Amino acid sequence: MAKTKRGIKALARKVEDVWDDLRKGHVEIPRAKELFNGAGKIINAKKIELEYKQIKDKDPKYRDKYLEDEEEV
Repeated sequence: MAKTKRGIKALARKVEDVWDDLRKGHVEIPRAKELFNGAGKIINAKKIELEYKQIKDKDPKYRDKYLEDEEEV
């Protein structure tokens, strides 16, 4: 499996690249739509992680078994 950058900035650059390719006609609308949808889901997941970290930092006793990486789902 190829390595990929997983940072939000790298994702934003990829979305911008796809947007440019879409405007130039180098990518079909259904393909771009799926890529944008996937990017949105990744961004929302990262947002939830950040919000959870903020809550956890304010109250160290707060734990939610569904947001911890203690076991594989």
